[in-house]
Amino acid sequence: MVWKGMLRRWEHGVFGQFISMGKGKQFFSGKLCHLLLCREVVHPYGRPDEMWFRVGGRAIKFRKEEFLLLTGLRFRSLPKGAVTQYISTPSNVHHRYFHGLPTHLEDIIHKLREVEQFDLEDDVLKLGYVFFLSHILLGRDYRRIVPNWLWGMVEDVIAFEAYHWGTYIYSLTIYWLGKALKGRIDKKKQNRQQNGEQQNEDSSKSQDIGYYYWAMEAIPKLTGVVGVQRGDGFPRVRRWYDRKKSLNLQKEFTNELEALTLTPTPSDEERRQACYLHFDPDQFVGPLKHKDGGLGDDSEDDEDPNVRGKRCRAPMGRGRGRGKGKGRGKSRRG
Repeated sequence: MVWKGMLRRWEHGVFGQFISMGKGKQFFSGKLCHLLLCREVVHPYGRPDEMWFRVGGRAIKFRKEEFLLLTGLRFRSLPKGAVTQYISTPSNVHHRYFHGLPTHLEDIIHKLREVEQFDLEDDVLKLGYVFFLSHILLGRDYRRIVPNWLWGMVEDVIAFEAYHWGTYIYSLTIYWLGKALKGRIDKKKQNRQQNGEQQNEDSSKSQDIGYYYWAMEAIPKLTGVVGVQRGDGFPRVRRWYDRKKSLNLQKEFTNELEALTLTPTPSDEERRQACYLHFDPDQFVGPLKHKDGGLGDDSEDDEDPNVRGKRCRAPMGRGRGRGKGKGRGKSRRG
């Protein structure tokens, strides 16, 4: 009974729009993300917090506007100090089930499967939020340890659901997409040096859900190849389910692909949705905003957000990929 009640709360919560994704066949195509990354270009008028790609002879862009349209996750500024430092106490869900010790994501999923009766009804929701955000939306490996700031934040479910996860996740997405191609190339070199041992090539820290479904919206040729459209729900992630296995993507993903002349734009009805209430298209969203949920942790992974648009991209008219095809050049990374 508790699980059914939590499911209803989940459907009306901050990540409720993603619950329908599990009702169809799901297959996340890392190859699609990689092939599109190989076509990233520099646009003369592009912002540092957006990405441009040349597909089918046209330039298409991926911005926070498209991310919002696909995911429905809220955008607003994340000032440093938005999340308080976490201290484990006996009243916290982290302490009740894991004694406040470092906890891996796989520990959470085991706990959700094993425990028949939770101490408090909200505990199921809290553990579910931590796991879903970390593993599904941010693509963290099962072996990763949940950061303390997230344990602290989920204690207040209302504050957690009101947090501007669109800003946070989009910042992570463009940050790691910017490093993904170089990471794959480096891993391939490393594999060759280790007697051909196979390793996971996915160096991205995120499954890039918004980026992935945006590609299917922006490139009509992918409909039926990677995903199948269903209905006209909002946010638009509800409109798609993936093929269990994509067809010959390498063959289909050629320079003859047709892209929309304009990137996907919201209808008047979509603009009236709550997630658009405080959306400011001119507000900058960048890597410096994403660390530790807005704590502003200064780590070596941070970079000047104004730099990203000035490096690691091929000039307009050239792709970064190593594959064959008109308009594709050598990688500028690695």
